[in-house]
Amino acid sequence: MGTKHWALPIPGVYRTSDGHIMVAAITPDQTHNLLRALGREDLIEDVRFDSAEKRVKNRRELQPMVDEAFRTHTTAHWLEALERADVPFSPVNSMAQAFADPGVQERDMVATVQYGDTPYRIIGNPIRVSGSPRHYSPPPQWGEHTGEILSSILGYTNEKVESLRDKKVI
Repeated sequence: MGTKHWALPIPGVYRTSDGHIMVAAITPDQTHNLLRALGREDLIEDVRFDSAEKRVKNRRELQPMVDEAFRTHTTAHWLEALERADVPFSPVNSMAQAFADPGVQERDMVATVQYGDTPYRIIGNPIRVSGSPRHYSPPPQWGEHTGEILSSILGYTNEKVESLRDKKVI
């Protein structure tokens, strides 16, 4: 099912001819606008898909048709078409695209964290509170909190955790 939801057959990530796009057409108007933008007006009146309930019931037939339509053009084409059609969407960016995004640059959101000996660039939090420092921590090292989790959540003793380590289970 991927990014699709059983009760919302249209919203999700779609492959384009050169990338991916996230579509969040949920309401009937958004869905109709999307189908028109895709050049699939025929699906609006199709008795299998002419209501939200029928689109859910017949999603296994509908989703491949929407998938196929998105593959016919580039992501840039769909970004423009969906903007004009008033359909909620977002490009699915690579890391390089995310770092180069004008909004990310304008908000000075690129940060660097150390992971072991290696510095990594990350996208920082877009929420800013006046006077609050921005601090980013790296993710934990592999297995860094395993013992703590096993003892605090599962109640393992230190001896049990060490025994698992000795046996290379953890």
